[in-house]
Amino acid sequence: MHLYGKIFLWMAVVILIPAIFLTTMALDVRSKWQAEVKERQEKLKSSEQQLAEMRLTVRNLEEELQQESHLWGEVWQAPGSRALLLNDGIPRFDFGVGQNAGLGVGPDSQSPTVFAFVEPQPGESSRFLGEFEIGDLKAARSGGRLLRNPYPGEVQTWPQQGKVHLRQTLPGSWGSAIAELESAIIIAGSKLETMKINEEIASRQIKNSEESLDQRLAELNGDGNAAAGASEEVLNGLVETLRKYDSERNSLLEKVQELRRKVVNDYLSLTQQISENREEVESRQAEVSPEKPAVVIAR
Repeated sequence: MHLYGKIFLWMAVVILIPAIFLTTMALDVRSKWQAEVKERQEKLKSSEQQLAEMRLTVRNLEEELQQESHLWGEVWQAPGSRALLLNDGIPRFDFGVGQNAGLGVGPDSQSPTVFAFVEPQPGESSRFLGEFEIGDLKAARSGGRLLRNPYPGEVQTWPQQGKVHLRQTLPGSWGSAIAELESAIIIAGSKLETMKINEEIASRQIKNSEESLDQRLAELNGDGNAAAGASEEVLNGLVETLRKYDSERNSLLEKVQELRRKVVNDYLSLTQQISENREEVESRQAEVSPEKPAVVIAR
């Protein structure tokens, strides 16, 4: 082989070894990059799937929000609200929200009505207060008048100071349920009033009966508080008077019985005496001779 060929051959061997090493390193880097690219592609694919699911969830939540907004209308937070009871006796609420929040702004700005709920305490649920007519609208506050008669003791349960939220409307099912409950309360109140009237009538009847019973007992047992000059029956009572009269009657009956026995004995004695006298007369008449007839002298 020519000298230059040998020189080039050794130079090729010397150059080939680093080239093989560099090629191996390049292949390793390429494999590592391909693995990272594949991993990132899988993550991107998974992220795209999660993004699609999140978009679907967001769209469902937006639809639910729109549906709830359609059912409940607008909602206003009213912190610092408090119950009011003026001299007219109509229960009212001072709401901590006004025109700045959009309350009473729009086509129903004349006399808007809202449904008030008390914000729940921890571990509790919100409490429905009722439907209020909004009046005395100001920038940050408004007054609300309850549109129905309050139930007994209801106003005392209202928060004196607290957070309330107002809703523009209620779902139809809620309105029906509230109407049914109010009807049931009215019917129960009517029944209660009827029972109270019946109880009052029964109480009067019992009182009259007791007075009548006391009067009859006084008539029977006597009245120690009778007016002066009252009869014996009033003072001593019918029972004692009848007992006295009965005792007197029994005494008279005994006397009458004794007189009857005496009369019977006298009658028997008289009858016997008459019989004896008759026998005596007959015996004496039998002993006396018969009388001669009288002689009549003719003239």
